[in-house]
Amino acid sequence: MVGHLKDYSAVLFDLDSTLTETNQYPVNASKWMLSQLGRDTEGDVSRFVEHLVSAYFARVQQIVEGLGYKDPCTIVRESMEAASVACGLEADSVLLDEATRLFRTLHVEYSQLRPGALEILKRLRARGVRLGIITNSFEGHLRIILARLGVTDYFKVLVDPGDVKAYKPMPKPFEYALRVLERVPSETLYVGDEYYADVVGANRVGMDTVWINLRGHTLDEYISRYGTATRPVIVLRDLRELLHHL
Repeated sequence: MVGHLKDYSAVLFDLDSTLTETNQYPVNASKWMLSQLGRDTEGDVSRFVEHLVSAYFARVQQIVEGLGYKDPCTIVRESMEAASVACGLEADSVLLDEATRLFRTLHVEYSQLRPGALEILKRLRARGVRLGIITNSFEGHLRIILARLGVTDYFKVLVDPGDVKAYKPMPKPFEYALRVLERVPSETLYVGDEYYADVVGANRVGMDTVWINLRGHTLDEYISRYGTATRPVIVLRDLRELLHHL
């Protein structure tokens, strides 16, 4: 473990809910689809999104366990269909296709830098730290979103599932980023909000991590599930808190 955050020569970030705020796009896309079926009460939407998220992570986990690669768009559509069945909705293929397209559109349109993100990038770049992003989100969106936000030039490596045909926490996205950065794991820090995909994934290839705990889970529950070796060097509640450590 590096003794101080200023000693890392490279920092990798997650995208959604770490550097960017995008958490309303699944809700609003789901709400639109349910409105077409006349089932868009707050309770209807909440139940649908809960099933959708569960189905999505289950499908990604199947790929992690060796099922074979599927692109994020396909996984989202399959998850929407599974959520529809779980909620007793009759969503035909045309509606599912339209809703999937809306998911993709809103993901780009809603993405904004989280408070503190730009200042963090500026400070790290000023110190000569090599920066990158690894995301599990839609193929191609990472580059579109960064260009739209005007921050592409801060990063030396950008990795989405299509680049490596793999998802975090699989090793390939992390190993690919390290090769491009020309850095070894011990001098690279990873910052993310998903404990399993981000913290466990980066830890498995030898990186130290910063976990942004946005959902109020306890560190103890994850340590008991994934082991003490996955313990982050820092736990934050908000990305802006990272500024105090730079």
